[in-house]
This record gives sequence, structure tokens and C-alpha cells, in this order.
Amino acid sequence: MDRIEVPQPRFATAMAIGSCVLLLPLALLFMGLPPSPGTVPFGSLVTHLAIRALVVVLLGYLLVIAILEWRDNRPLLAVDADGIYSRRIRPTPLLWSDVSGARRVRVDAVPDTVQSDLLCIRLSDPSTLSAVMDPRSGLLGWLARQRRIPGSEIQLDLTSSDAEVADLVKLINANSGRRGGSRRAR
Repeated sequence: MDRIEVPQPRFATAMAIGSCVLLLPLALLFMGLPPSPGTVPFGSLVTHLAIRALVVVLLGYLLVIAILEWRDNRPLLAVDADGIYSRRIRPTPLLWSDVSGARRVRVDAVPDTVQSDLLCIRLSDPSTLSAVMDPRSGLLGWLARQRRIPGSEIQLDLTSSDAEVADLVKLINANSGRRGGSRRAR
């Protein structure tokens, strides 16, 4: 089986970097100049500066994450004879013996907008979900844990990529449950 790769969508990452770079000065400009120290109570001056610092730290954190994502050249998803590799799951491939199938889910979060195209990979054993997922720390890890579908499925959002999710579902369903040893995929 040839390796099928879904490349990382660079446009979405570039938009995130541009948004952070543009939002930082706009947010600081919107907040205005800090009041002069002698004209207002000390508490309101500290509050104003603390809010500015919070905005700078938050947008700076998002900018660093977007730049790190931009520099990562690994594919978003790859399917080969060994299994399924996704940089959103873990660094090693998800073996075919751990996969029981896949399905496509289209989510319409806001009416009259682009639907989210999700690839849901079912695991053969629900207890392996915690072993399969590579939990990140910090805010991104918390967000990734909140987006999981309960049970034994892994949800991958492929909306911003140009992948044909229906073809990936057929390929995964054709190869799911294959035991190791045989490198010949269907």
C-alpha cells in the first residue's frame, strides 16, 4: 500500500499568525493610553496595566503556537501499511489491529456556514483510548481533551484540508482489524 498523506493546511496557520500580529497593536490601541499616575487612583492604573499585560501575554502565546505549527512540516494525516499516523493523535502510528473502523461526521455548528468535516476513527478496544492519545499539556491539551468524542472514537477535524474524507473512510474500513505481520494492505 502506498502512503497516502493529507498535508497540513498552511493557509489556516498563516491566517492565525496574521491575526495575532494585527490584533496585538489594535487591542492595545483600543485600550488607549494608560492614565497618568497622578490623575487617577493607583488601583485603576494597576488594573489598566494588568489588562494590557494579559492581552499581550495571551496574543503572544497564540502567536508562538501558530509559528510552531507553521514550522512543522509533518503531514496532518498519513495512512500506510503500518496504520494511521496523525500528529494530532500521537507520534507513532495507530496500528491497524487497534482500529475497528471509521466514519464521516458532518457538523453544522452555525446554520448557513461551512460544515465541519470530521473523520472519526473507532478503536477496537475502548480501554486503549487513553493509551493512544498523546495528551499535551497546557491550554492546547485541555482543548484537545474537551473535543474528544466519548467512548472509543478519535475525532480528527479535516475541514481546513483538501482531503477527501469519504475516500479515507473507505480505505480505513477496508484495512481495519488487520493483524501485524502482513504488510499487504487492501
